Amino acid sequence: MKIESVTYEDKVQISISGRIDANSSEQFQEEILKGFQKSTTVIADFAEVSYISSMGLRAVLIGCKTASSKGGKFLITNADDSIKEVFTVVGLEEMVNMQ
Repeated sequence: MKIESVTYEDKVQISISGRIDANSSEQFQEEILKGFQKSTTVIADFAEVSYISSMGLRAVLIGCKTASSKGGKFLITNADDSIKEVFTVVGLEEMVNMQ
């Protein structure tokens, strides 16, 4: 997995490439939390994410809870249908803001 983080205007965008699994989810979670140290809006661009495991979903939930506690937003953008289906199957589609 490769992660790039860019701050623009009042937002932090994290672009992820590859698999978010047990080996990489901790790094993903750290980038989310670093993003919230800089801004109240963090956007995770999933355009190049091919897989997300339960550990990756946990990192996403931590992002959602952190956003809620700061009165901010955590968004996932550009997720393909297979990734969206994972969120639907586990019942997270209502909790996670996907655009």
